[in-house]
Amino acid sequence: MLSAACSQKVTALSTVAPAAEPPRRHATARCPAAGLRSKHVNVAPADFERDYAAIRAVRFAVFVDEQKIPRELEMDERDAECSHWLATNERGEPIGTVRFDLRARGKVGRLAVLARERRGGVGRALMEHVHDLARERGLASVWCHAQVSAVPFYLRLGYRIASESFEEAGIEHVRMEYDL
Repeated sequence: MLSAACSQKVTALSTVAPAAEPPRRHATARCPAAGLRSKHVNVAPADFERDYAAIRAVRFAVFVDEQKIPRELEMDERDAECSHWLATNERGEPIGTVRFDLRARGKVGRLAVLARERRGGVGRALMEHVHDLARERGLASVWCHAQVSAVPFYLRLGYRIASESFEEAGIEHVRMEYDL
């Protein structure tokens, strides 16, 4: 159960319609070396079909192998419709991924960072790219269903809890929202 300080209610999301998709850009995020196993993290837009194997490898390592989510629940029909990013280390190996669903009014989902790369800025770098695209599309806010264990990460990014806890894929979650 969440503490009272973490259970505040918030207002509904913006209903601003997304604009046409801007050209994809390639960006590099340099993360601080303190506590980071990879001193250089590259975050770039991913094409779901082209980068399917890398996206799937990271998501299965985190959600299926580590968290025991049934494999049939991990990849879904929304993947082909979402924007995706892939984080790689200095050797070009995939270490993190996230998807963003504009049609679901700015839903962030499937944020996954390999266990050995956590606490080094990879998740933050991925989320910054999501937030940038959401702003470009004219959204006022974004939202996600965060695992309760990840709530501190999202709070550090400026998200707020917007629901009581609920179960999704056998794991306790809360809805969290972020004003852009």
